[in-house]
Amino acid sequence: MTGPQTYEEIRVLNISIDGLGLVCERAYPAGTVLQLAVAIPDPKDRSVFSVVILQAKVVFHVVANDKFRIGTRYARIDDAARAMIDHWVSKG
Repeated sequence: MTGPQTYEEIRVLNISIDGLGLVCERAYPAGTVLQLAVAIPDPKDRSVFSVVILQAKVVFHVVANDKFRIGTRYARIDDAARAMIDHWVSKG
């Protein structure tokens, strides 16, 4: 989600305890805060997903073929979402 009425499908390339690596169709300048809905698979059954809503601040972007690779750090994330991500990183 890039604004109140603007949505873009963005692929999560990697996930860590500090932030997300994303791939998308456009570049976002460093410092941009993205509102994201991220589907986190269950480590025991990867066909089951939970969605977490969070904000991530763009740290960098680079061209990757015809798309952009974007590095982010979490800007705002609630405790439940943080616990789910920490669990995924430790077990995934």
